[in-house]
Amino acid sequence: MVLPFAALALLWLTSLFRGRWKTLVLILLLAGLFYQSAGLVLTAKPDSLLPVRERIAEYENIAGLVNILMPPDAVIIAVRKDKVFFPERKVIHTFNALSLNQEILGLLPALFEKAPVYYYALGPEPALDLGEGLKLELIKSFEQEILYQVINK
Repeated sequence: MVLPFAALALLWLTSLFRGRWKTLVLILLLAGLFYQSAGLVLTAKPDSLLPVRERIAEYENIAGLVNILMPPDAVIIAVRKDKVFFPERKVIHTFNALSLNQEILGLLPALFEKAPVYYYALGPEPALDLGEGLKLELIKSFEQEILYQVINK
């Protein structure tokens, strides 16, 4: 909605000049606006194109490594990273640590009957012993993120 007003402002600014200066000022203003816009779209924010492209490539690397480490029929419980593994893997999404999520812990015994279970955490898990015969075994660290296998002792 601001675009017509920006165009009017450009026209007003260029009307202050005559002849070649008018064209030169318009070109310089448009170049400055283009430079500012390109910086904003490409790099300025975390959701700009280049940072997003880097994160997607990083997610693809992690997903590829995790898929190699897990059997094809495995289920992965992921803290806020479900999109990294879906649709190649069956994923259960959670917002908090597995050791603190009583709802998912209650589902694990029935889940073990169907498939191997893995857990992808954003950081070290507060407790590796989940109680009731369940335990987390470290498989691989990806900087601060960690892949565990959930073991039924």
